[in-house]
Amino acid sequence: MENAIVNLWADIGADAYWDSFLKRAKARMEFVPFSQRWPQPGFVGSQYYGASTRVVVMGQNPRASNTTAATDADKEMFRLIKQHGDERTIESLNTLFAMMRSFMLGVRYKPAWRPITAVQNHLGLRLDDIAYLNLIPLATYNDRIVPDFREAFGLSTERQLALLEPAKIVVYGKGAYGKFMELGGRDWEVNYIEQRNSADAPAVKAWLRR
Repeated sequence: MENAIVNLWADIGADAYWDSFLKRAKARMEFVPFSQRWPQPGFVGSQYYGASTRVVVMGQNPRASNTTAATDADKEMFRLIKQHGDERTIESLNTLFAMMRSFMLGVRYKPAWRPITAVQNHLGLRLDDIAYLNLIPLATYNDRIVPDFREAFGLSTERQLALLEPAKIVVYGKGAYGKFMELGGRDWEVNYIEQRNSADAPAVKAWLRR
């Protein structure tokens, strides 16, 4: 794992990294407090850099606290994110990724993340071969796409993509895809899969193979 990824994922998972940004956004009450839902910097599969085609799967943002309560698994993930922020080692990041992998696969933790379930079931992607990010790693109330997405995207996901250098990006949901294209997605080769309809999956699967 590159040192730049170790440090950037630690930065994004630290409350101090977002302090001045959230102070500016506080008056609009757009973001869920860290006491309820910690910033989630994303996942990189163990075989991502060796994959023949580097694919990043992108969701919108972490679930909002007023729609889904934090589970015990969420809380363990938050703890490991904060631990990595303190330790900043390859080992602490790999420990976090191992936990997230089992969480996303739904082997030990329920429910599995919907974007990961969708791309595995409909696109045939292996979790070890992909990276997973959100448009922003901060939860918003009611999962809204809010004005401050642009600055948050620049502080996190834009920097992450520069390090990951994906060949293709699959966005989960048409709304998130539209926002990603607005924020800078046109610099990448991008497609999307609908949240409620998998009818578009065969075409996206064929696109991934090209």
